Amino acid sequence: METNSALVDYLSNKIMDDVRCGRQLDGDLAISVYKYPFIDRIRTLVTKSDRDIILELASAREDDVAVWSFAVGGLLRSLEEDPEVRKLFEDAWKAYRSFDRRYHLLFRLLDYTDLDPVLRDEIWEFVKSNFHEFVFEQSDWYGGANEALESVRRRLADASFPDQKKWIYLLGVLASSDRDGARALLQRYSEGSDAFTRMVAQYALEQADSLWGGSAASR
Repeated sequence: METNSALVDYLSNKIMDDVRCGRQLDGDLAISVYKYPFIDRIRTLVTKSDRDIILELASAREDDVAVWSFAVGGLLRSLEEDPEVRKLFEDAWKAYRSFDRRYHLLFRLLDYTDLDPVLRDEIWEFVKSNFHEFVFEQSDWYGGANEALESVRRRLADASFPDQKKWIYLLGVLASSDRDGARALLQRYSEGSDAFTRMVAQYALEQADSLWGGSAASR
């Protein structure tokens, strides 16, 4: 079900106003808006002048995983060209081992075109080690199984999302209720030109039946 655009605009502007004014951000609210479509709208409102405020929010609420993740993984995406912001992402990846934090950090790290392939491989190993939990989080992010496939397609087609990151978005189709459509998209990428994305798509196809509970013949 499509979220009312007026509601998205209103709540997004209210959240950013609260952040800028230093009002206490509730963890449950942070969780609710740190997903599509709210976070995409909120990110368009972030400016360079918000950098110190967001960094301070992340530091002050470091023990609150929901607010920290919203600040670091959500808001700072708009400022990731700033060297201090990138350093925060890299240092946090090294410092934290929990799924809750690394899940959000990996999407930020994968935005960088000059990411060390060793770190990319480490991220992939982390995803594989937490594969079912990753797919579950993707379903929540996209607003449920009925929305996942089309939402992933939009991201894959959006030039503002870097090509080297397509493989991580591709995994989101496993959260879709449209299994035939998901399988077809994975199959297409499993035959594509990028070797790493091919490998990920092939792995996802192999994992699909266990995630979906049965073979293709039984569906």
